[in-house]
Amino acid sequence: MWIVVWLIGCMEPDDAVVDRTTDPVFTEVVSWTLDRMDEWHVPGVAIGVLIDGELTHRAGLGVRRFGTNARINSNTRFRVGSISKMFTGAALLQQAEMGRIDLDAPASRALPGVTLADPLALSKPTLMQLLTHSGGMQPPGLPRRCDVDETALSGELLERAREWSLWSEPGTFFHYANPNYALGGLAVEIAADEPFAALM
Repeated sequence: MWIVVWLIGCMEPDDAVVDRTTDPVFTEVVSWTLDRMDEWHVPGVAIGVLIDGELTHRAGLGVRRFGTNARINSNTRFRVGSISKMFTGAALLQQAEMGRIDLDAPASRALPGVTLADPLALSKPTLMQLLTHSGGMQPPGLPRRCDVDETALSGELLERAREWSLWSEPGTFFHYANPNYALGGLAVEIAADEPFAALM
């Protein structure tokens, strides 16, 4: 089975190269990707192919930013953005199955010590409402940076959450807000007693 991972976003310095392979299918994947990069004006892409759980092919294409010569390689780090929401949701469900989290209880129960601008804000929405973007959250966005430290999620959230608040009664509106999942990821960390990055 071929799985192609294509992520665009936050990057860090690295020497760049395309994995030299004679596999014709991977060559086609690289060619197709280069065409899409040109069509969609994408500066750089990293591709990884897993077969039976083993990384068999990889490539770094393009540059980190238009107008620079800093090349992408297969080890370049990218911000994964909303792709991580699937993993966060799955991890929360696993913790719920193990009885460590109650998705229908107030989020404050799973997030002890986390305080929003309104100290009672987390006592209203449930984790399930946060996961379905119906928890009433409309906080400022998350920072545009890529921390690689294992404590990055909890460290950033505990600091930034103080700026966040509810703008509507939970369950009233659907409103897409990234911090819903940031809080969900922190709940996973707390329940599993392990950093989010390690769990992923």
